[in-house]
Amino acid sequence: MRSSFLGFEAAKRSIQVSQKALDITFNNISNRDTEGYTRQRLDLASANVSTSSLLWNSSTAKLSLAGQGVVGVGVAQLRDTYIDKRYRENVAVQVENEKMSEVLSEVEDILDNIETDGLKAALEDFENKLHNYSAERPDSEDIASVVRNSAQSIAQMLRSYDTKLTKLHNDQISELGIKVDNFNSITSKIADLNEQIKIEYTRNYGNSEYSDMMNVSNYGPNELIDARNLLLDDLAKLASISVEEKSDGSVTVSVGKTTVVEGKKTSQLIMRDYEQFDAAVLMFDNGDSFNSVSGEIKSYVNLINGAGVYASGNENNEYGIPYYKYAVDQFAQTFAQALNSANGADLNPERKLFSSDTGNITAGTIKVSDEWMKDATMIAQTLDEDTGEYSLNPNLQNTNIAKIISSINQSTDFGVHGDFTGDMHEYIAFYSNRLFQQIDYVNSQYDSAETTVVSLLESRDSLSAIDLEEEGINMLNYQKWFNASARMMTTLDEALDTIINSMGLVGR
Repeated sequence: MRSSFLGFEAAKRSIQVSQKALDITFNNISNRDTEGYTRQRLDLASANVSTSSLLWNSSTAKLSLAGQGVVGVGVAQLRDTYIDKRYRENVAVQVENEKMSEVLSEVEDILDNIETDGLKAALEDFENKLHNYSAERPDSEDIASVVRNSAQSIAQMLRSYDTKLTKLHNDQISELGIKVDNFNSITSKIADLNEQIKIEYTRNYGNSEYSDMMNVSNYGPNELIDARNLLLDDLAKLASISVEEKSDGSVTVSVGKTTVVEGKKTSQLIMRDYEQFDAAVLMFDNGDSFNSVSGEIKSYVNLINGAGVYASGNENNEYGIPYYKYAVDQFAQTFAQALNSANGADLNPERKLFSSDTGNITAGTIKVSDEWMKDATMIAQTLDEDTGEYSLNPNLQNTNIAKIISSINQSTDFGVHGDFTGDMHEYIAFYSNRLFQQIDYVNSQYDSAETTVVSLLESRDSLSAIDLEEEGINMLNYQKWFNASARMMTTLDEALDTIINSMGLVGR
């Protein structure tokens, strides 16, 4: 019979490991609703007893003392790094397009030319009132005032657009600053966890006697790793990241070509002063520019800096809030210049229908001129070539109004960048359709990314989430294992008691 104490050792190991398996199973069940928790598993290996002092000599060979029970190598997490990588790539695209859609939809609500009556309807109303006025008496102050009031509505609407778009733009600048701070906070926390994990990994597994048998780098302080994975998922929403796992348990995180976390070191993201650069300029404290192919921060940069064909300086060619501000400005300038010219302001500045307190007409500064406010009928006045003065001439009452109406429907180049050529009605439809198509595009990108993200999360959950039925079956099996191991210990104890106390006594 094998030495009794070797049997006790094997039974003891079996009891200890089965108890540990029960502990891990119970821990899984307890953390079923814990955010970020990854299912754990106890990995097992046969006890390795084969040193030179523990060889058993037989008539044919020297045999190691195999069959000495089981040992727990480590507690592993059931997690697929490839699924994590793909999830983080796709969630960055999803969040980017979600933010773009949200803000561009706000721009659409402000410009309100698709589903509600906006500038397009106001321009049509103004033109209709001009037609009505041309059919009435040109000296009618009341009817002329109706036309002027319609023009005031257009100017007021343009100023409202500018105010709302400016506020929306400023809101994105403020929110980007918060996202930058959040980015730096997350990278600092990841670096702190790197250091803690490295210490715990080295302390618990760095000198494992089973390091030659198993890949012990799979084992570590699992709860700390879960916390770090949650942070990595949050960071992936802000920027497109790549993650490299190191042999000491730490991770290296990069954005583009810039390493933002390496061990306990981080590169902090900096947002330069907006007023100085007239754009959102992001860079790292090591001098690298922020260059992320996707992510929420990228969406903020494009929304803040995207000036389309009007881009200059630090702006970019994306169609963000600045582009639509420029588009509305271009309409205000072209509209005012065309009507002023049609009313004779090129030769006589006092004939201006629209002006600006700053001198430069934009959507934010356009207003009905003081001259038109003093005399509503000035748009019906015609030039007397003999006297060189404008006056109401019943025989020519439609002449000047016809010029104004014609200027609205005349094909014009909007903007020095050649963004569009057409009349004013067509230009409003042009930038409104561009906005609609852009929203449709980012929504389709979001839907595609969301479908992929949901699929990846389901794949991750099928591996890493807790299944109560499966864990319940494991608990029953481990309990049976524990009971059998305990019974083996009792049997060995009874056998040893019989050998010591009942065998070989004289007289029996």
